[in-house]
Amino acid sequence: MSRNQEWTLKNKLILGLIIFVTLTFLITSFFGRRGIVEIFKYKDEIAQLEKEVNLLKKEKKKLEVEVKELEKNSMAVEPIARKELWYKKKGEIVIVFKNRDSNSEK
Repeated sequence: MSRNQEWTLKNKLILGLIIFVTLTFLITSFFGRRGIVEIFKYKDEIAQLEKEVNLLKKEKKKLEVEVKELEKNSMAVEPIARKELWYKKKGEIVIVFKNRDSNSEK
């Protein structure tokens, strides 16, 4: 082999190594752990979780207002007790209607 052919072979090997390292770096940058694809996936997940947190904060405020109302106004408890616990006043009659769909078996 002549000196020019050796130099060309060395250059080809070095160029091949550089291309291999560059491609490996690019592929891991896009698809590896903490790659660009995963970052975008997490951005969408973070946005969804932030929406959920905001909804939960609104619900918390609503419940706090309801608790304060129940603490200061004893009459506010009555409708809830009647509806959810079936409480009744003395002398009242409670009528319960059964749902026809739940009892119909063919």
